[in-house]
Amino acid sequence: MEFKPPRKLDLEGDIRGRTGKLDLEGDIRGNWNKFKQAYEIFITATNRKNSEKEIKAAIFLNLIGEEAVDLFNTFNLTADEKKDIDKIINAFENYIQPRNQTENKTFDVFLKDIKRLADMCEFGTEKENMIRDRVVIGIKNREEQERLLRMPNLNLAEAVDVCRAAEISKLQARTLNNESATDSIVYCYKTQQIYKQIQIW
Repeated sequence: MEFKPPRKLDLEGDIRGRTGKLDLEGDIRGNWNKFKQAYEIFITATNRKNSEKEIKAAIFLNLIGEEAVDLFNTFNLTADEKKDIDKIINAFENYIQPRNQTENKTFDVFLKDIKRLADMCEFGTEKENMIRDRVVIGIKNREEQERLLRMPNLNLAEAVDVCRAAEISKLQARTLNNESATDSIVYCYKTQQIYKQIQIW
């Protein structure tokens, strides 16, 4: 019986079949999950589940497609790790995880995540520029994003300073607003108590 291998991993960022240039910034989680499941089924169906890790790694890389292989070649893996299917899958998992700043994630945590992902890839002298670009693209504050895009010759340090300053300002404003709200509540309570005392007298 002949088994059909899984389709290559689609890195277009849209699991609905949109065509166009390669977009590694899109949401490829769904594509990755489908490919990984299909790969596991293929390995099992072809009786290779108990094969050596190097053989399964070769099958995986043969099936995943040229674009994904190019991505794989940027991963900071040792020669032995590049033959280990578990290490390869883990590298893709780490790459594909969300790379935008979520609502509840502070900027410093977001920056730390980006740097950790960058350490996995061999960006060489372009590493800081890649991190800078990811910061600009991924920050949740759209006003600050537009500000960064308008800054000429922006470097990573400048981008980090702007984002941190914006976050601190928002936190301070929120704190002041909360204090004002608390003061108003206390004032209303005291006013009510005074009014009650006047009524008693």
